Amino acid sequence: MDEPAQDAVQEVEELLPVQDAPDYAEAEVLSAALLAAGVPASVGGGEPGGFQVLVGSPQVERARALLQEIRTGAHAQAPAVKVRLEAVELFRQGGRRLLSGRPEEAVDLWKRALGLYPELGDAHVALGYAYRSMQRYQEALGAFRRAAELSRDDANLWVGLGKVHGDLFQYEEARQAFRQALAVDPDDVRAHRGIGHAWLLESDFTRALEAFGKALELEPGDRRSLYCAAYVEFHRGNLRLALDYVGRALAGGSDEVDIPLLAARIHSRLGDFAQAMTFVDQAKLLAPESPDVYLALALVQADQKQWENAAAAFALAVKNGPRSLNVLAWQAWFQATCEDQRYRNPRGALEDAQRASALEPRNPELLAILAQAHFACGDRERAQGTIVKALQIVPDSPTYQELATRFQQRGKKPE
Repeated sequence: MDEPAQDAVQEVEELLPVQDAPDYAEAEVLSAALLAAGVPASVGGGEPGGFQVLVGSPQVERARALLQEIRTGAHAQAPAVKVRLEAVELFRQGGRRLLSGRPEEAVDLWKRALGLYPELGDAHVALGYAYRSMQRYQEALGAFRRAAELSRDDANLWVGLGKVHGDLFQYEEARQAFRQALAVDPDDVRAHRGIGHAWLLESDFTRALEAFGKALELEPGDRRSLYCAAYVEFHRGNLRLALDYVGRALAGGSDEVDIPLLAARIHSRLGDFAQAMTFVDQAKLLAPESPDVYLALALVQADQKQWENAAAAFALAVKNGPRSLNVLAWQAWFQATCEDQRYRNPRGALEDAQRASALEPRNPELLAILAQAHFACGDRERAQGTIVKALQIVPDSPTYQELATRFQQRGKKPE
């Protein structure tokens, strides 16, 4: 299951126990009855496993009397309250549809619920997460914004809104939404992690690590923050620190394929190829047709100079992910740098590297690959200029520093 779908399921899993709590329906009715009588009341958090009406004890008996009138139909507000409860039940049904893998049916039920009770904020938030999982980003934005019009005090809606902006490459808007979530709940790990991820996607590793660090202060075992911190340290060349982070992310098991794949790359870079292959195999069990699995396999085999096997793995990566940016870029690297001349194609590598880098012009890894493609084509000046751009983003990377030195050595044959 991909990350947006996991988010949608997690959101509904958190909402349904609240809606299904034994006293939630009564709390909804009591709250509505009190409001109808002009008595301020709200439905709020009670003890674990249930909800309670937050009202003063002198009003409870009045509320229960009103409840009885509503149930018998004697109260003037009875029809309105019953409609409200019908909407809540539709919300519950929609949540169960989503959890059983039927998001379209869930969306239809939530729309029906909102037709009866437009102020049901949980339904707007759930719609936003469901639309995001279906890549219907504009509808997701609309759902989250409608939820914000009803209440700005729900961190879940701001986290969801931030993630949608991130999906749309609107990184500053994403950070603003995550900051709004932190204004509601300063200890929201998802929001700190979301800010870090937005900085990471813009290759601002320093700010990204700062945000991931805050998330890990709050929740030391947060798997996604650990993975992202490992990713940053790997690209900064701090392999042992990266290995520590990814090891903590793997502790207790994980069904997220990118974590063992990163572990494989770190171990391979450290020369521990047997352990690297163990993690590739683990990832392959999780996602046997993922192009990223075959890409990691190709990179581990290339590190071992098993060129024929690496070429075959690259071919499988292309077959399974013909539009994958990572596959496009790393195949260009292989064709530009492979020591076996049978697999060298500098001109083709340069074209692919240029296409990949144009999509993410501040991605240092793509810049490094582009630099190597320029060098393989004999254009030393452009190779030097391109690797300098990568070093401006990650100045302490030993890999990029080594490439810069190599490109400056006049007369050195491209490798």
